[in-house]
Amino acid sequence: MEGWNRSESIVTEWRLPVIGFAGYSNSGKTSLASQVVALLEREGVRVAVVKHDGHGHYKEAPGTDSALYLEAGASAVAVLSPEGFVLRERRLDCSLEWMAERLSKETDSAGGCPYDLVVAEGFKSGDHPKIAVARRASDLAILDVGPREAWIALACPSSLMQEKRLDLEVLAMDDPLEVSRFVLLFLSKQAGLAKGITPSGLA
Repeated sequence: MEGWNRSESIVTEWRLPVIGFAGYSNSGKTSLASQVVALLEREGVRVAVVKHDGHGHYKEAPGTDSALYLEAGASAVAVLSPEGFVLRERRLDCSLEWMAERLSKETDSAGGCPYDLVVAEGFKSGDHPKIAVARRASDLAILDVGPREAWIALACPSSLMQEKRLDLEVLAMDDPLEVSRFVLLFLSKQAGLAKGITPSGLA
C-alpha cells in the first residue's frame, strides 16, 4: 500500500474526518474494520475508533475498582496506566458528531491533534460517509437505512460483487488492503477539501 503523506493537519473547522463501517449483526464489519485500522496505522494514519453500543451492553468488568466507583455513582472514572488511559463518563447527550468534535480538540505533546481519522463502527442511520458491509444478500438491506448519499462503498464477498446498489464502489471484504486503499483515497480527498491539500503518495 502506498504511504500517506501527512503534510498538514486535516482537522476540519469543527471535527476530524469520519468514515464508518456499518452492517447488520454477523456481517463481518468489526473484523474488516479492525484489519483496516491496523493497515492504516501501519501507514502512519492515526486512527480513533468510535463504536456504537446502542443497547448499552458494554460494562466495566464486575468487581474491578472502576466498576465499584461507577456503581457508587461517580460521574466519571478514569484509569491511567503507562500505555494510556480509559475514561468512562455518565452522559446522555453522546453522539458520533459530539465525539468526533471532542477528539478533534485533543492535543498531543506538540500541541497538535493526535488523530487523523475517526473510524466509526455502527451508527448505520448517520449522515457521515459509510462503507456498507454485507456478507449475505439479505445484508444489503442496510443500504436502505439512513441517507442514501452517506453510503460511499459496499464491502462484500465475491458472490455479491455483481450487485449494483446506489452506484457504489464495490470492494472485496476479504481484501482489507483494497479497502484500506479506498479509505486512504477518501482521507486524502477530505484533506484536500478541508485544507486545499493535493493528495500525494497514492497510486
